[in-house]
Amino acid sequence: MSLVDSAKEVAGLFEKAEERWSAYVEGVRAALREWERFRPLLAERISVLKTRIRMNLEEEQELNLKVELGLVDEEKAKRKLELLRSETPALIEELSDLWVRLEELTLRSIIHTRRIGSLPDVTEEEVRAKMKELEECAQSSLVSEEALERLRGLLERQLAALRGLPPQS
Repeated sequence: MSLVDSAKEVAGLFEKAEERWSAYVEGVRAALREWERFRPLLAERISVLKTRIRMNLEEEQELNLKVELGLVDEEKAKRKLELLRSETPALIEELSDLWVRLEELTLRSIIHTRRIGSLPDVTEEEVRAKMKELEECAQSSLVSEEALERLRGLLERQLAALRGLPPQS
């Protein structure tokens, strides 16, 4: 094979790479557009779940106190407590699952946005605020221990990605 043929072959490889890169950039842009449409719906459901769980936990504490003080019928309170105790874990599980998914997708959006040379729509300050909120939710027993650890890891990876460090799998 001549040097001219080798040069043409290398040029062809670069052309294929450029085509693949263009397809990647378009794919990322399409994913980001869909993410922008979907993210508010996910965030809203997470917010609703947090509020509902907090209300259930507060109502459970209040009912327990009222039973101790003899302010409510114990049987009636027991039925309501059973309902709360069966509903709340399912809500916590849903919240944990959705919150993890939100942060996984946020991390992916940061990584891919940076790869195509755009600025992520998340800041380090916002990620730090999410870390603080996560700790508050953990203290209030709003998320499972497993989700707490996964979320901490995802938020740390988001910070690293925003600082330009290579993403870790």
